[in-house]
Amino acid sequence: MDLVHHHVEEDIISNLPVEIIHHILSFINMKYAVQTSALSRKWRHIWTLMPHLNLNSSPFFTIPQFAKFVKHLLSHRNNQADIFTVELKFKGVPTQFFVRSIINYAYSHNVKKLTMTSSTNTLNRLPLCLFSSRTLKHLTLAASCDGAFYSYKDCNMGWDFPTLETLNLSRFLFGCDEDETPNVFSKCVNLKDLTLHKCSMYFRKTFNVCVPRLLNLTVMNTSSFPMVFNVVAPQLKNFTTSVVRATASETPFLPDSLRLSTESFDSLERVHLSLSNPSCRLEKYVPVLLSLFQKLRSTKFLILDVDIIETLSLGLDQLSHEPCPFDKLTCLKINTAQRLYPIPTIPVQVRNYLLENSPNATFLMNLPQVPQKRPRQQVPDDTMANKVAKLESDEKKLLEAKIQMQDEVITEQKAMLEAAKLQHENLISCISKCKISELKVQVESGNPDYEVIRLMRNEINSVMQLIPESLRVAMEAQFSSQYEEVKSLFLTRINDSQWAKIESELGYIRHSESTHSNNI
Repeated sequence: MDLVHHHVEEDIISNLPVEIIHHILSFINMKYAVQTSALSRKWRHIWTLMPHLNLNSSPFFTIPQFAKFVKHLLSHRNNQADIFTVELKFKGVPTQFFVRSIINYAYSHNVKKLTMTSSTNTLNRLPLCLFSSRTLKHLTLAASCDGAFYSYKDCNMGWDFPTLETLNLSRFLFGCDEDETPNVFSKCVNLKDLTLHKCSMYFRKTFNVCVPRLLNLTVMNTSSFPMVFNVVAPQLKNFTTSVVRATASETPFLPDSLRLSTESFDSLERVHLSLSNPSCRLEKYVPVLLSLFQKLRSTKFLILDVDIIETLSLGLDQLSHEPCPFDKLTCLKINTAQRLYPIPTIPVQVRNYLLENSPNATFLMNLPQVPQKRPRQQVPDDTMANKVAKLESDEKKLLEAKIQMQDEVITEQKAMLEAAKLQHENLISCISKCKISELKVQVESGNPDYEVIRLMRNEINSVMQLIPESLRVAMEAQFSSQYEEVKSLFLTRINDSQWAKIESELGYIRHSESTHSNNI
């Protein structure tokens, strides 16, 4: 396309609604979002109005550098613009003042969703302003490293979040005072979703989850259980939990499995149970599962990980003496997603037990069932050669399936790379067209503003720092070619000294095409 004799095409990305541009920028670190201000005048202030702040220390060498950037960011952001989401993630140990300043800023700008992930216990007491927030609806607090736990001093006091709807806690230590019976969430009157991931209730006699409007409860990979895990949630619909603690080591006098206490789950619809620790497929956990089944008997959709099935298979005698409590099941599903190799069979006794009082329930699984025993004379007498041939055939089919799956993954990855490359090329083309258009305006005026041309060069250099080297070379060559077209078309519009001054301001960019050709 002749970029000089035709009007420059619209910059598609820049002409998108600001809300969409903000949404796109929310997926990248704020450091890079701020750098887009160098693209053009249109982009200079877009980042200052972003409602989503993705603050990650990874691109910075030290926490002080990160803190300096965040301070500059918040001081230059449009103070009238609200914040919907703040995602704060860092490695190292920032100061309490630094973390609190971010949270206070988010609170003062009506934050709705706050996520904080740290490699250390960065904040041992939440700022009081959060408890009075009337806009905060989603809160996530997580430690990103094994062995690191958040330990908050005010857990026993109970958290009063009046508008909070979703709470996710990961690697969270709920104290170790056995005389305390905390009810951390009782004042979260609007809480609907609660997730406790890899949390510790070390030495707790009773841990209470008393939330009147709770709909979804997830308790996974718990490092230590309390003596009693009490749940009072009359509206609970979905319950997901791992029954056995994640750590394999045994601690005297402490329970190694979930001891659930509840009055009733009348609204319960979906239950998903797993062990979390594959090494714990032991017969001693069969009574634990049977007791848990009694507490969850009102569920309609039951999902059991294959580890649960294997454990139940070790206690078939116990199953034969226990009536199944599930009498409202509409669906029973066996989940094998966490297993690299599926178990070869599932005992019919286990299936019959689970569906004993719900014979019309749908049974879903991708495991072969144990065939019904037949009289010995009906079993074909296969020779060893036939068995070996069948085994080789099965292995061949499995290998072919794996190869086909790998080919599909490779094809999908190639398509994604090609799409990303095309997107980068389109963006580079738009930027080059914009800058050439600005240069053309300066030349046509007969009196070029060299400060504008110098700024153009700086903006192009800033963009080049953000793209791969291969695309950088292509962008330089494209701009150089377009520059030569402008010069040939408007050669007599300005004198030789003005052209020389323009080329001096543009620097190496206009020479890149010839340099690139010589290198080739």
